[in-house]
Amino acid sequence: MQDFIHDIDSILDSNQVLSNDFGRYSKIYLMTTENIKGFLQQYDLANQDILTVTGSGDQMLNAFLMGARNVTCFDINPLAFLNAELKKAAISTLSYSEFISFFFQEFQKFLDVHLYEKIRLELKDEALVFFDYLYSKYGSQEIFDKIYYRFHTPFEKMKNLNFYLEESYYEKLSDILKTKKVTYLESNITNLREYLTEQVFDMILLSNISDSIDDIWEEDALKNFKRCIHSLSKSLKSNGTIQVGYIYNYYSYNTLHSFHNKKKRQTIFTTDEFHTTFVEGFSYHDQSDAIITFQKIKKRKS
Repeated sequence: MQDFIHDIDSILDSNQVLSNDFGRYSKIYLMTTENIKGFLQQYDLANQDILTVTGSGDQMLNAFLMGARNVTCFDINPLAFLNAELKKAAISTLSYSEFISFFFQEFQKFLDVHLYEKIRLELKDEALVFFDYLYSKYGSQEIFDKIYYRFHTPFEKMKNLNFYLEESYYEKLSDILKTKKVTYLESNITNLREYLTEQVFDMILLSNISDSIDDIWEEDALKNFKRCIHSLSKSLKSNGTIQVGYIYNYYSYNTLHSFHNKKKRQTIFTTDEFHTTFVEGFSYHDQSDAIITFQKIKKRKS
């Protein structure tokens, strides 16, 4: 752990902030940028086993609230795990109003050190050491600037994207989390299957990893991503679902990656196997974000 803190300290001292490259020790998301609520409410997660990218931690929190039995999180960036543990501990220790004040910049107690003193009572191991280190060296705004992506989504808008940000659901989740432990796997998408040899899931959530496939695979990105999805499907239960990609409505045609280009995508991710659903857009409520899914169909006995 001391080596880990030394690495982070060296990065912050030399570069002032973490990088934006979605790699190991890059910046992390404080809150989601996806309509998780809009997507997950289409499914019954009661007693389900879920595998999800860690990201902001919001997929994990919403899944538990909706009745998931177990949630396993993976990410290439171990800092995402620590942030997820911070939010999980905060929900277990802070009142609803305190949680909102701590995690949303529009309020005066944003990442407030006194509220952190409450949260740290529930933190353990690496998460405790990491956030104690940050608060010993930096103020609240400095911590945000150094380790988080600079999204300032207002609280009222974020409520539309997350079940747990409704007060009654927040209290329910606080009780649920008292008996839940999260499994974390440090892995990128290409190596993830190696960690899942004995595990099977009802649902796999890949967030917007589809944004990065042209960086992950420099050639034949769509074909390689499809092979990756088929490989992951071996870790699905019968009739299990993979959320393959998330396509925001604000993408401009000029900046489209291969997965976002509908014509290119559907030549590989054919509509007979990969399905598109729509949710209210993250950026523009009068437009929809698209979510691409794969379902493992149980074979009929002949």
